[in-house]
Amino acid sequence: MTPSSQLLPRTVAASLLFSVLGSSLFARELKVDARGGADYTTLAAAVAAAGAGDTLVIAKGSGPYRETLYIKQSGTAATPIVVEGNGETVTGFAPLVFQREGDTWTARLPQAFPTVIAFNGVRILQDAGGTFLGPVKLREDNRTVELLPGASPEGWEASARDCAVRVTGASHQVYRNLVATGGTNDGFNIHGDGKGLRFENITAANNLDEGFSAHDDTVCEILGGDFWGNDNGISNNLNTVMTATDITIHDNIGWGLGFSGNTVSHLANVQIWNNGMAQVRFESKASGTLKNVVAWAPSWVERPWTTYKESSTSRAAPTVFRGEAPLPSSELWQGSLQIGANPPPAFPKAKIAPPVATSITRPVAASPSSTPAAVTPAAVNASGVDVAALIRQAIKSGQPSLQIPAGIHRVSETILIDDARNLTIDGTGVTLVMTDGRRGLLRINRADRLQLRGFTLAYDPIRHTQATITRVAANSFDFAVQDGYPDLTPDYSRPPAHLFTAAGRRHPDAVDFYKPALTLATPRTGTATAPSSWPATLAAGDQVVFDRRELDRANAVEIRENKGPVLFEDFTVLDSPALGFAGRYCEAEVILRRVVIRPGPPPAGARQPRLFSTNADAVNFVQCRIGPRLEACDFSGMGDDSLNVHGYFLPVVRMLSPTVFLTALPNGPSDLVKPLRRGDALRIYEPGAFSVISGATFRSIRALPDVGDVTDAEMKVLYPIGLGRIFTVYQVELDAPAKLVAGQWFDCPAVNSGGFVVRDSYFHDHRGRGLRIMAGDGVVENNRFERLTKSAISVGPELGFWREAGWVKNLRITGNKIRDVGIDRSLAANGSYVPGAIGVFVHTQSGKPPYPPGNEDIVIENNLIEGSSVAGIHAYAAAGITIRGNTLRRTNLVRTAGSSDPVNHLVTTGPISTEGVAGVKLENNTVTP
Repeated sequence: MTPSSQLLPRTVAASLLFSVLGSSLFARELKVDARGGADYTTLAAAVAAAGAGDTLVIAKGSGPYRETLYIKQSGTAATPIVVEGNGETVTGFAPLVFQREGDTWTARLPQAFPTVIAFNGVRILQDAGGTFLGPVKLREDNRTVELLPGASPEGWEASARDCAVRVTGASHQVYRNLVATGGTNDGFNIHGDGKGLRFENITAANNLDEGFSAHDDTVCEILGGDFWGNDNGISNNLNTVMTATDITIHDNIGWGLGFSGNTVSHLANVQIWNNGMAQVRFESKASGTLKNVVAWAPSWVERPWTTYKESSTSRAAPTVFRGEAPLPSSELWQGSLQIGANPPPAFPKAKIAPPVATSITRPVAASPSSTPAAVTPAAVNASGVDVAALIRQAIKSGQPSLQIPAGIHRVSETILIDDARNLTIDGTGVTLVMTDGRRGLLRINRADRLQLRGFTLAYDPIRHTQATITRVAANSFDFAVQDGYPDLTPDYSRPPAHLFTAAGRRHPDAVDFYKPALTLATPRTGTATAPSSWPATLAAGDQVVFDRRELDRANAVEIRENKGPVLFEDFTVLDSPALGFAGRYCEAEVILRRVVIRPGPPPAGARQPRLFSTNADAVNFVQCRIGPRLEACDFSGMGDDSLNVHGYFLPVVRMLSPTVFLTALPNGPSDLVKPLRRGDALRIYEPGAFSVISGATFRSIRALPDVGDVTDAEMKVLYPIGLGRIFTVYQVELDAPAKLVAGQWFDCPAVNSGGFVVRDSYFHDHRGRGLRIMAGDGVVENNRFERLTKSAISVGPELGFWREAGWVKNLRITGNKIRDVGIDRSLAANGSYVPGAIGVFVHTQSGKPPYPPGNEDIVIENNLIEGSSVAGIHAYAAAGITIRGNTLRRTNLVRTAGSSDPVNHLVTTGPISTEGVAGVKLENNTVTP
């Protein structure tokens, strides 16, 4: 693919030199950021100021832009007008606002149907008979939509503007790295007689007509593009001349690629598949060249979806191509259209990050005959669809894809996805609701190349309750559960309690969360008594959330032992008893792309918004050979961190020989042994300070049938928290003798979930840290962190308390925007061992100096940190840190420069604090009050 940075030819004849220099001298970069802080906040304002040679730069992370990008001015061949989109979205979508009509949610569309309707970024289609494949229906006025029972009124959009990007009669314009969605007409709409129109790395998705449509006498070029979810992918009309290279056209509901009139098209490296009707449509006297153009036949024989524009009147059966001859005429076309013999691409290579929407995978509907005969009554939910059975059958039969029927499917048992290979499961328009709060919703075991798309996950009843505080005393308060929220059951004896203001924000004077004793007067009223006292500013009318994390201990999604990549795309998680996504013992990458975790809608009868999403971390990966990849995700409302990656930190309990020793871990036998491989390096730690003192080479590990002479008293010393009624002893064998003695500790860096990537995501409005990183070889770039109680990014091991490994080596933190961290008192409190918005640290057994410099080779660069109760960047227990090009504003709002913590003796020297770090490089950082 041609890189987006490739320059247009700028060589000119000598006679034109003065004119070229004259215009280029005044070329400008016009910066657009809807959040403020740039030259312009709207595209229209920047466009009005643009001229030949100018570049409009849309700030990364600033979209979507709900306006049409329409540049009427022309550039010149040497000085075109350039739009650098940075992967942002220009959209015709407008939010739909629903209102209650009795028990029904209704909204008025911006224009009469047909229009594109989307829910949480997912386009809601109609099947060939006109039935909506989602929890919505259209009233007879063709303008009002109403939601089906149980559907959320939040997250809906509908098309309100004609085009996302429009060009009419202008020439010499370049559009790069831009996404166009939600038009009532086209994503990119090109008319007139313009020349020199160039489009690089573009995506057009979920538009009512074409993704890209060129008309009249235009001459244009597409270098890299992805077109999906539109009525038709690309249409070349009348007398246009188009060159298109390195593009994919897939999952459009009508045609893929169409030519009509006297168009001339030069196509190279084009892949076309999974479009609802003809993959390629040739008409009239269209001509051109074909080089490495491949189309795959659809797997259906009748059109699967209703279409609305040109393809709506066609009665032709779905096929590879349709035209006036069986194949493109050799008189008009050079080269040939290749018919794909193998299944079409399962993991299309994305040119840029797609918009917040999902493509439409093959509609392989499950027929009654495909459902196994033996179905347990508990597996069939109220919707009549046995989701688990459909998935089992798809795996058993080797189907490449499965589309779950849209609707709300209530389940009481975990849906198991075992040994799935090369399978795409489309849950567009599907909400899975778990009715047993002690079970997870999805458990995926040993998967290889599995994709899951479009699902929404929820629990009923929700897995927390929330109350309004009615009276406050020194160490107690009375409360009443809010209307619609679950009763407090007797097992809520001492639950985690989270304080919020009456406005629904984390209480600024709270110190993290509390574990009060509850005395219930009724299931909906009671008194909460704290061990010491509540914040002095706590008042009647404030709110409290009681969560069930320690009671239910179930995770919404678990991924275990995957052998190949697993992709979650366009998922929404509204609730979880504990973790949102738990990765355990994974051997290949797990990708979360455009995953949203947020509080769901209020329960029926509620008048207060829901304050919580998951009770614990959004994503938690432990003992994996590779950590997760998070792309364009949005996490909020959790009871703990957005992401936690680590491995096990294990004690040397007994030495049996120079190469064999015993270790132990709380709870029953674990699969922790599975990702370990012979030859893996072990790090050996001294007790107490936990510096690395030697190494060893792993050979094998096995769980022993009994604990032998290892006592409960020993285990309570080794694991002061988290020890239940049982523990398991393991025997570890090394490849060669090592300097080991009982009392030391060890970890295995290869299974600490390193190699993670976190980019282009938004973490906000939740308890805990944004990222809790205890593994190396990672990248954290271009993310936003806002309104967190603790650090945005903490780097280092939790060895002394949680026994989570390990020391971090080779990490890059760049281009992130961090605002307003430490929004309660916990981050700046005495004893806080990560006193920085970005903190490099260690938690040892004693929690006091000296701290060994175990974190190494960390780069923190080009980040914005604005608003922090503690230092912007605080590092200790480290060596070889580079801190450069960062901008810090309004830091140290509570823990000021020159302060020393009386508990752990950590010193804060200023906005950037690196006390005791060896080999630190400080370059070009900007600090302002």
